[in-house]
Amino acid sequence: MRLLVHNLLMCNKCDKNNYPLKIEVNKSVIMELEFKKDAILKLIPKLDFEVLSNTVRELGFKQFPKQIPPNVEQDLAFLKDLHRVLFETHIMDGQLTCPNPSCKRNYPITNGIPNMILTEDEQ
Repeated sequence: MRLLVHNLLMCNKCDKNNYPLKIEVNKSVIMELEFKKDAILKLIPKLDFEVLSNTVRELGFKQFPKQIPPNVEQDLAFLKDLHRVLFETHIMDGQLTCPNPSCKRNYPITNGIPNMILTEDEQ
């Protein structure tokens, strides 16, 4: 699962306070991809950057910025870091947990795929 996907997922069981899901990583890998500046620039407005930044920092990348730099189009180092975080970092094993205290539903990540399917009694 890429962190780009995590930026979009929410709990399927509850409908309040269900985003962002907490992430626990047991195994991750870096899979290098070609950097495409234009693609990253088009994606930035669609991101919940605060959630992304908090997640990345919680995972141990403390130097990741809390905000998008002012002249982002010219900040090649930031764009490459963002590319690495969004596209090259793959969570292979772990779990996602609903942040709602009354829910706390866990969704396993196995072989890089988050299982977001609810059981019959949860629907």
